[in-house]
Amino acid sequence: MITYLDKLPECQARIRVELEPELVRSERRRIVAKLAGEARVPGFRPGKVPVEVIEKRYQKLIEEELRDQLVRLGCREGTAKEKITAIMVTGVEDVELRDDGSFAFSATFQTEPEVGLPEYRGIPVTVPRIEVTDHDVDHEMEHIRFSLAEMVEVSDRPVRTGDHMLVDIKTELDGTPVGDVVPEAKHLSWVQETWLPLQEDIVLPGFGSQLEGQGIGEIRSFDRPVPSDHPIEALRDKTLHFTVTLVGIKERHLPEWTDELAGQLLGEEGDLATLKDRIRDRIRIRQEEERRSDLTTQILEHLDSQTDFELPDRVVKEEVQRQVNQIVRRSHMQGASDDELAEQGANILRHAKTQAEVNVKTSFILQQIAEKEGLQATEGEILQYCAVQANKAGMSLKKFVNRLKKADLVGSVVDTIVRAKTLDLLRDNATVTESDRAPHTCDHPAHQNA
Repeated sequence: MITYLDKLPECQARIRVELEPELVRSERRRIVAKLAGEARVPGFRPGKVPVEVIEKRYQKLIEEELRDQLVRLGCREGTAKEKITAIMVTGVEDVELRDDGSFAFSATFQTEPEVGLPEYRGIPVTVPRIEVTDHDVDHEMEHIRFSLAEMVEVSDRPVRTGDHMLVDIKTELDGTPVGDVVPEAKHLSWVQETWLPLQEDIVLPGFGSQLEGQGIGEIRSFDRPVPSDHPIEALRDKTLHFTVTLVGIKERHLPEWTDELAGQLLGEEGDLATLKDRIRDRIRIRQEEERRSDLTTQILEHLDSQTDFELPDRVVKEEVQRQVNQIVRRSHMQGASDDELAEQGANILRHAKTQAEVNVKTSFILQQIAEKEGLQATEGEILQYCAVQANKAGMSLKKFVNRLKKADLVGSVVDTIVRAKTLDLLRDNATVTESDRAPHTCDHPAHQNA
């Protein structure tokens, strides 16, 4: 075999491959022999059809199969000879079956980038130390207590922050019901007997402060500007006039902590001390997960900043499309319409491209580290991973594995396992500096003071 390599920009390479006549004849004989054993030709028993008959009857099929097999063989052995790692074949041209019996063609490949790895052991990272304080536990207890609260109607005082209020709201734009001016805002024109929490930014920024101290039956009128990022574009930067009638008030009654209440939450014999221990353990697990995530982020950011190489254009484009699909699917789940997504098309594509380039670059860096360290996925690890995923999907392990094989996704499982092992190695060998945890803050009205 003779090969000529031409490296191209954007992680591409072209190889001219020439295969000697004897190899071509050998491959042709193999194809003909296979056909002779399988073909059904009238007048001949299966497997007894003369070669001359096969070659005459199936000449076109033989030529096509020979071409395909020689191209595959040439691509496989040509890339190995030239020591390039091909991701995919992007084109085959100048195919020749010459008079002397030799075969030649040119193939273009998308290749893996040449990654110059920086030192990846001992990457410096700074993360908060694992530390669960009594304040953290008390704060979490307030979360739970708030979720158990009972809403009780009151009538002997005005509304205040933290209450729920039953209101009628009339909204106008330039003296006209807003829905008559902006059809998309028709639902805002007249809202009757709706419960809302009294918070600063309900409806619009500053809306809640206009209702502080309002009494039942009282009517208040006021104007509020619409922010420039409001979901209804036609309302942006306009000023709306509101007329609000307070119909009712409910206040939140929080239960007191007792051993009995703690036991009910635990679903077993237990007391307040046991509940606090459980909460402390849960907070510790959360901090450990956050620490692990923070370690990973800093390590990957360090590796990204220390490496610079070309990315395969085809791979980036595929990842961009995957990112776009994810953004669209997530936006649909959050209620965005196709028209809204179309308006944001340029921003979506820009964000997807940026994230795709980061993902592809990270993937190749981790792949190179795994190869250098000899990290692989064992059969036991693959089965264990599949068992966990099968359990999540509610199906048998055998059925799950068969689906993976049918969809040709076993390689993806291997990649996932190897990537996880590579990240474990990087985290385990990082140079970690611990910092004090930032003071815990929370804006929720139930536990601002917890």
